[in-house]
Amino acid sequence: MSKFFDNTVYPLASSLGGDEIFIIHQNDKSRTTDFDKVVDDILQPLVDNLLINDISDVNITNRQNGQVLMYMNNEWINSDINHGNLNDVNDVTILGAIEGQMLLWKGTQWENGFDPTLKGYIETEFDHGTVAGNCNINLINGNVQRLRVGGSVNIILPSIPTQGNNWNITLKVVSNGSDLPTFSATGATVKWNKNDPPTNIISADMVSIYIFTSDYESTSVYASLVWSEE
Repeated sequence: MSKFFDNTVYPLASSLGGDEIFIIHQNDKSRTTDFDKVVDDILQPLVDNLLINDISDVNITNRQNGQVLMYMNNEWINSDINHGNLNDVNDVTILGAIEGQMLLWKGTQWENGFDPTLKGYIETEFDHGTVAGNCNINLINGNVQRLRVGGSVNIILPSIPTQGNNWNITLKVVSNGSDLPTFSATGATVKWNKNDPPTNIISADMVSIYIFTSDYESTSVYASLVWSEE
């Protein structure tokens, strides 16, 4: 089979051979070239300038930041992402979620709550450092916490959990030798052992250990000073 070759019209970068020879029509002239030249000079410029909406089965209209491509009715279209809420899942019920809770399987559905087992673990002690003013005890930091009194300080305990749930908090308080901390609870009453909160100021750097237990039925927090240095 004869080959058409015009070296003066379309110079080749390398020798031709085998099945690499192409005859193309460009600028009203027939030319011979090889595969690399076809890719570099003809196909690659088309790809470089190709937009996604130029693809036959893609239909982009009024694009917005954050949208994704969704396949619908035999074509790809741009669409918003609808994440929904965890509570929209059929076997999930979220009621009064608070920080530090997890999803627990209740036999027929998942519900939010605190882990009722917590066995065989090492509790990390969260240190608030030296504080004055309001100090919020957040269960997301764990249920063993400590602070150093840095002046007049009101220690605010977490809110009462939902029915059937409970929390216990161990709090270590280091005295500054002059200020006695006060305690309050969000939406609850703090009830002390023998109805008598601690009133004695201990020496600086001495430690007092308090235990707090929530009670959803009475919306109370039961409090007790379990140990204090002299």
